[in-house]
Amino acid sequence: MARRTRILLVYNRDYGPAGGGPKLGEEARAGVLKTAHAAEKAVEKLKDVELRVEGVDTPASLVELLDREGPFDVAINLCESLRGDPRYEIPVPVLLEARGVDYTGNPPLALRLCLDKGKARQALAEAGVPTPAGGYITTRAELAAMELPLPA
Repeated sequence: MARRTRILLVYNRDYGPAGGGPKLGEEARAGVLKTAHAAEKAVEKLKDVELRVEGVDTPASLVELLDREGPFDVAINLCESLRGDPRYEIPVPVLLEARGVDYTGNPPLALRLCLDKGKARQALAEAGVPTPAGGYITTRAELAAMELPLPA
């Protein structure tokens, strides 16, 4: 009998009632649960697949999951944040790569670039993609010296 493909469907679980209503961005983060349920239904239709669906809220909880339930052949990475912070999306593919798990979604460098508009602009421009005029400003003097058309 052929070995079943082990798939991990992982999503961020860093939302939920925190008293006084949802926090800023919580509704969007909670939307990933709907996506996870839809993906789960789709994957369950595949043959010779063993599916594990898990929500994680910290890099440590992902490490624990991988140590406890792994190894996995592939991960469907739906994590868009951890600890309520999109910067913690980056460790997810790093941890999966470190364990040799193929995954869906962007690699760590692409995620990092997308969190820094200036670096993303620079990378796109260097690749020959037309980008609008812009710059990186750290002081009021630099802002005053920039010549950008309004609205900027």
